[in-house]
Amino acid sequence: MVGPCYRACVAIVAFIRPGWRTALGAFALACGSGVPLHAQDGDPALRLRPQAAEQQASTQGDPWLSHWWTAFDDPLLTRLVETGVAADPELALPTEQAARGGSGRKLGGRKRSGRADEAERHAALYERAQKQAEKAERIARAYFKVRATQQHMAVARESLESQQENIKVASLRFRAGLAPAYDANFARTQSATTAAALGEVEAEFQRDIARLAELTRIDAQPLREAFGTHVPTLAAPPLPPEDQSGIVALRRADLLALEQRLSARLMRDGVAQADIDAAMAGQVAAPSDDVAEALASYEDRLSGARADVAVALETANAAQKRVATLERAVESARVALGDTRMAYNSGLDRFVSVYVAENALFEVRQAIVAAQRTHMEALIRYFTALGGGWRIEQPRSGTPAPARNETGARDE
Repeated sequence: MVGPCYRACVAIVAFIRPGWRTALGAFALACGSGVPLHAQDGDPALRLRPQAAEQQASTQGDPWLSHWWTAFDDPLLTRLVETGVAADPELALPTEQAARGGSGRKLGGRKRSGRADEAERHAALYERAQKQAEKAERIARAYFKVRATQQHMAVARESLESQQENIKVASLRFRAGLAPAYDANFARTQSATTAAALGEVEAEFQRDIARLAELTRIDAQPLREAFGTHVPTLAAPPLPPEDQSGIVALRRADLLALEQRLSARLMRDGVAQADIDAAMAGQVAAPSDDVAEALASYEDRLSGARADVAVALETANAAQKRVATLERAVESARVALGDTRMAYNSGLDRFVSVYVAENALFEVRQAIVAAQRTHMEALIRYFTALGGGWRIEQPRSGTPAPARNETGARDE
C-alpha cells in the first residue's frame, strides 16, 4: 500500500537509477496467514486477526508511524530515505523458498505444515521490513549529520565575518591613537583560529556527504548540490500521541517476525493452532514447557521494546529542553556581544571584552547546533522504537496478486 505522498516523492526523485523501484510502502501490520498477532494485555487490538489488527492500527497515528521521516517536513530527507532503501539490493524481496527459510516445503502439504510454512514466509518478510527500518534510520541519522555540519560551517563563516570587522575597527582605533596595537593582533589571532576551525568543518562536510552517498547509492557531487547553500534550521516535528506505545507489538516488524517464527516452530512441534492462540491470549496455561518457554521469550522481547519506547521518549524530551535552554543562551550572548562592541567603539571598554564575548557567542551557537542534531537523532530513535505500521510486500510466483489501493480495494 503506497500512499499519495510517497507516490509524489517517487515521481520527483531525481536520484533513482533506472530500473529500481521503491521497496518502501506503508508495510502491513500483518498478512493473511491466519497466525494470530500478539498484543499488549488490555490493548483494544488484543489478539485481533491480521485484517482487524491492521484496521485498528491504521487509525492510531499513521502520519507519524507509516513514514515517520515525512513528519520532519523535509522533501530532501524523504527522497533520500526512500531512494536509499529502494536502491539497496540486500533489501530485495526474498524468493518464496528463501522466505520459508530454505525448507523447500510446499504450501500445499499437510495443513499444519502448510500453516507453519506460511508463518515462516511472513516472518522472512517482516525481517526484511525490519532491515528496511534500520536502513531508513541510518540514512536519516546521516542526513541530519550533514545538516548539522552545514550549520557548523555557517556559524564559523558568520563568526569569521564578524571577526574580520573587529580587525578593521581595532586597526582604525590604533591608527587614531585610541587603542593599543595588540587589540588588532588579538582580533587577527581570533580570526585565524576560526578560519582553521572552518577548514576542519569543511573537510568533515565532505566526509559526511561521502557517507550519505554510500548509504543512498547516490553520487556525491549531485548529492552535495542537492543540499545547496541554504542551511535550514533543524525543526523538530510534533511527537506522536503517547498511547502509540500501547500497540508497539502491532507496529514493530522485529516483534512481528519473532512471533511468526515462534508460531511456526510450535506448530512444527505438534502444538495445535488453537492451543497457541489460547496461550498467547492468556486464556489458558501453556500446553507444554516448550510453549511456555517460547512465550516467555517473546514477552521478554516485548517488554524490552516497551522499555525502548519509554527511554527514547524521555531522551527526546530531555534533548528538546536542552535546545530551548541553549536558544536563550544564544540570545543572551548576542546581546552581550553587541553591548561590548558598542562600549569598545566608544572607548569605554577594552577589546578583550569583545574578544571574550565573540568567543562566547561562537561556542554557544556551535553548542546549539550539536544539541539540535542530538534532538533529531532522539526523535528518530523514538519513531523507530514505536515501529512502522508495516505493510509487507509478498514474494510473487506465477500470476501476480492484484495490488491494493489506499482504501484496501483491489486495483484492476
